[in-house]
Amino acid sequence: MSKLHFKTNTDIRGKLIAIDSEFDLPFDIKRIFYIKDLDNKERGFHAHKKCLQVLVAIQGSFTLKLDNGFDKKEFILNKYNDGILIPLFNYLTMSNFSDDCIIMVICSYKYDETEYIRDYDEFLELVRTNAIQNTKNISNFSLKKQTETIKDIIMNKMEDIIDRNAFVMGKDVLEFENKFKDYNKIQNCIAISNGCSALKVSIKSLQLNNPKILVQANTYVAVPLVCEELNIPYEVIDINENLLLDLDKLEKYFENNMDNEINYIVIIVHLYGNSVDMHKLMKMKKKYNFKLIEDAAQAHGSEYDNKKLGTFGDLGCFSFYPSKNLGAFGEGGAIITNNNDYAKFCKYYRNYGSIKKYEWEIIGSNERMHNLQGGILSIKLDFLDKWNKNRLKLANVYIDNIKNVKIKILTPIDKCVSNYHLFIILTKERDSLKDFLERNNISCAIHYPKPFYESNAYEHINPSNIPIMDEFKNDLLSLPMYPELTVEDVMSVCEKINEF
Repeated sequence: MSKLHFKTNTDIRGKLIAIDSEFDLPFDIKRIFYIKDLDNKERGFHAHKKCLQVLVAIQGSFTLKLDNGFDKKEFILNKYNDGILIPLFNYLTMSNFSDDCIIMVICSYKYDETEYIRDYDEFLELVRTNAIQNTKNISNFSLKKQTETIKDIIMNKMEDIIDRNAFVMGKDVLEFENKFKDYNKIQNCIAISNGCSALKVSIKSLQLNNPKILVQANTYVAVPLVCEELNIPYEVIDINENLLLDLDKLEKYFENNMDNEINYIVIIVHLYGNSVDMHKLMKMKKKYNFKLIEDAAQAHGSEYDNKKLGTFGDLGCFSFYPSKNLGAFGEGGAIITNNNDYAKFCKYYRNYGSIKKYEWEIIGSNERMHNLQGGILSIKLDFLDKWNKNRLKLANVYIDNIKNVKIKILTPIDKCVSNYHLFIILTKERDSLKDFLERNNISCAIHYPKPFYESNAYEHINPSNIPIMDEFKNDLLSLPMYPELTVEDVMSVCEKINEF
């Protein structure tokens, strides 16, 4: 709970106390009611699961008692411009009402009897159960704390967009494009419906005859899916021991298979926020004259040699799926490029082939970003560097404290500042370790359970000569990683891994 003080303006007409939910309260106001004509019997006797409340004695005085299940506090409210914020799961009682007492109650949630907790024993059981769960369970990933932190800013933005009735490709999308362009220090940003569409539209913007795509063996399914949809042949190149595209094997492919009749496109996937030696890759690009598309869906804010990933190639593609470092409240994506012709094509293509209503310059598609997502992403972009910095701090705790000889940690890459979208370890005892950690209330994940070409839809690919992928494909484990984790959480994970 916390005390809130509201400003008072006084003039010849009297006192004005204005309570602005944007500036004075940690929530938007959904309901206000008054309590008056009180006798001196205690009242209240409840807690809330969903509804935050602020109590103000706008006239007279009363005593407020709060109990969070572990300690109790008492307040005397007797000032018309002071309030007490009552958090969730705090059992409240009120007493000692003055004869003239009027209480104003400001609520963050509609009236809903099912979210009240009226029985005190039930209340104690709930808060203590929650406390045990919160203490012991370490999620692999959670948006809960992040969303709570910025919820009010987001809600104000959404309300503004709703009031303007501006839902598709409005000024909020344009604002995000400009901010993301500036953040990456690049000339063009084209907001788009999702990351998969970003890949598809980027490939189409190259407008190549007889194209062929080369991609690493551990790509997510989005790349092969787009290749199949566009009917473009593609081949799989093996990875290195850091689970990134093996540049030596890529070069060997060109040495052995170069065909001047083919227009090659290399799609480099910056998995987990990490990077290959981009200078070496760019020299190969010049030597073999291929187009380069960066799949930066996991690399928002990652850098190589002080340059943002996504800005090295002909085009960079991002996904803003909610679990990404920069995530929308739904689907979203973006293309960034310094090539104005590619940017122009992408802008046309995403909007039915038009940038002017009812005038279609090319055959396009509907790949537009919703204005709500643009507004949300603009807000979240302001927090991205802070969140990435927290991830880096947590990654270093893992690196410094995992001592189990059965565990391989990916080697930090020279000149690469990773956003640590995921923290991956490798072990031949992956399934046993995962089971052990989960029995100790530590949730882990596998990215990805099997390569895309081992799924029924892509078994026709059947790549050969991928020994590193074959060696490691069943060893991957993603440890808990998100910016709201604490160092203590990560230390607990490390202790259990070392114990295993």
